[in-house]
Amino acid sequence: MVREVLTINVGQAGIQLGQSVWYQYNGEHGIDNGGKKEKSDDTSFLCFYEQTQSGQYVPRNVSV
Repeated sequence: MVREVLTINVGQAGIQLGQSVWYQYNGEHGIDNGGKKEKSDDTSFLCFYEQTQSGQYVPRNVSV
């Protein structure tokens, strides 16, 4: 069963740290800057991303 994780980044330091974290998540799960994923049977990353109707993966993230 897939759970959902939402990250919240507050302030300048929080947003800078959050950007580094999402850069790492994208690299680990093979998602490029356009939100497209390499072919894979792995679905464990879906707790961090929302898939759009066009097939792109968008991070579940709030920056304040």
